[in-house]
Amino acid sequence: MNLRDWEIIHALYERKNITRAARTLFISQPALTARVKQIEEYFGCQIILRERRGIQFTPEGEYLAKQAVNVLKQQEQIRSDVLSMKDNLGGTLKLGASNFFSKYKLPKILGDFRKIYPNVEFQVLSGWSEDIYRKMADRDVHVGFIRGDYPWRGRRDVLFEETLCVASTEPFEWMICIK
Repeated sequence: MNLRDWEIIHALYERKNITRAARTLFISQPALTARVKQIEEYFGCQIILRERRGIQFTPEGEYLAKQAVNVLKQQEQIRSDVLSMKDNLGGTLKLGASNFFSKYKLPKILGDFRKIYPNVEFQVLSGWSEDIYRKMADRDVHVGFIRGDYPWRGRRDVLFEETLCVASTEPFEWMICIK
């Protein structure tokens, strides 16, 4: 078993589909299937069951999928710790942001950050603010860019204040629209 094997188990568990997991891992479906067979031989048990619309994990596979998350987090923490021991800051910064923010605002912020910390890599997860908030609470991301008022106990900074306007080609009564 190597780190890539744990990544394979994790991708399969997340995607519940061999073809999608292979795409995520940038390997061919036959190569992924062959590696899964080797992993199953290593542990002496079947970890997935093929179904009509994807795969199902056996109890042993469920256990290994949970352990894969732990192994991958531990490896990332070790890597980050070792890089931080050097004179220059490095590692992977996991960010969570909305799709809009990830596409239009985050590239500039990350570009400026990279100029200061060139050895830091980024892993960006995008989704709804509620999902990003949960990922922050579960410590799956280090920094979250969320919209709304969530009960976060850590540091919070307001980045943007939005101005909303109403424009109309016809006059209308504003109070009627609010009801």
